[in-house]
Amino acid sequence: MEVEDHTPTLLDMGFTQEQVTVALKHSENKSLDGLVTWITDHPNLEEFAGKEPATGTEMQTEPQGKPISGLVNQELAAGLEGMGYSKNVREKALLMTGNASVEGALEWIESNKTAPDFEEEMLMVQDESKPKLTAEEAAERAKELQIRLREARKKKDAEEELERERNRISGGKALTETKRIMDEQQRKRDIETVMREKQEDAVAHDKIMEQLERDRKERFGDKYVPLAQVTKEKPPIEQVQFGINQMRKVYPPFSYGDQLKTCWNTVKTVCGNILKNPDEPKFQTINLSNPNFKARVIDIVGGQYLLQQVGFVEENGHLILKKKDLKLLQDAIALLEKEIALIS
Repeated sequence: MEVEDHTPTLLDMGFTQEQVTVALKHSENKSLDGLVTWITDHPNLEEFAGKEPATGTEMQTEPQGKPISGLVNQELAAGLEGMGYSKNVREKALLMTGNASVEGALEWIESNKTAPDFEEEMLMVQDESKPKLTAEEAAERAKELQIRLREARKKKDAEEELERERNRISGGKALTETKRIMDEQQRKRDIETVMREKQEDAVAHDKIMEQLERDRKERFGDKYVPLAQVTKEKPPIEQVQFGINQMRKVYPPFSYGDQLKTCWNTVKTVCGNILKNPDEPKFQTINLSNPNFKARVIDIVGGQYLLQQVGFVEENGHLILKKKDLKLLQDAIALLEKEIALIS
């Protein structure tokens, strides 16, 4: 008769390969329950190192498992048989419920029908050198064995769940990092697009201006005055608004709202300090090498442009306020507050 290999099941229950190998070698009862019982009864495997299993008249390491039929109320078992349950299931159900009733056995069957060893035969291991177990003792030992099996499976399930959670967390971190890299790449592409469009607009503007100059020269002849001398420059506050609009294109608020608010709040603070202390020189010079200011404003495309539009000029690694226009500073603060509120 071919003996089923329970090695994969025992390993899944958390036993080591060494425990399983030694148990298969020395246990006379090769059923799953018999092997589990042998392993739990022999925690010290060193005493079996190099030993061959006992044979013949030698003392057996583990007695042969015996059927549980003699411990089962066969009248109750006959009732379960009529319901279609196999011999292994009905006898196991009655033994595990103390042969109390068919109803109790049915409840046990319903609770354990999904167990991997549900249809497997249960054998009782009885050392002949010890007093024979009573039906109550046998049932108690069977219950203990069933608990050990369930605890082993529970431990294995917990370990697998922990491993799945670790993999989920690890996968989540990887996804977050991947999204960050993709967002950064998209931001760079957006910057390149804006710069390219700006260059294209500049070229188109120059061509239009050249055409206008030619038309004006042909039209006015000696009375011609260069267009640059009659064209008024946009007001500074409109230049500030233009800078803000360009920054929104480079840094879409839904993705880079925090960076925009940090930059605009810093520029607003610079303007506010000058308004509160218009004669204090320290508020009118900014060191471009300051790491905090660099990260908040200079490294953000358009940040330095905003400061230049309110009167700052770059000189020798510093931004210096050359044109102090308090009204412009006040208007710029109001405009920045409005833009920040739109993001918030």
